[in-house]
Amino acid sequence: MSTAGRPLPFSSPNLPTSDSPFIPPFTPADIRSYNSLHIGLFGLLGIIGALLAPQWGRLVDRVVPWLGQLLGLCTSLTSMIIALAAAQVNIGAICVSIVLYDMGQQLCQVSSSYRIAGIDPKARARLNGCYLLCVFAGQVSVPLPR
Repeated sequence: MSTAGRPLPFSSPNLPTSDSPFIPPFTPADIRSYNSLHIGLFGLLGIIGALLAPQWGRLVDRVVPWLGQLLGLCTSLTSMIIALAAAQVNIGAICVSIVLYDMGQQLCQVSSSYRIAGIDPKARARLNGCYLLCVFAGQVSVPLPR
């Protein structure tokens, strides 16, 4: 089913549409020619953010945790700006955006966990569990197409 020329029901009328609702409109046109290996390599870029967790923990120990949260949010925002501005120009921009976004989210996660653990050291596991449950609920609560 082709949607060429027609906006998808859950997309902005100002953005170009693609044939699949699962491919964002700001990706390069040749992304459909990538095989499973190429797409899987994008997933491996996400490991970089997870590998940096110990370094982010050391950074948060040296500065105030809210500064780590602010830096993480600014890094994530920068990655989204790069993705929206340069993704159609070069696939490298998507790679840079993936790495920066994962780094920012990991820094924000470590900083938030540090702050939450400081609320009540005796209830650290319960508070962390509630925090992760709320983060998960927020991540999956996207509007569904009609």
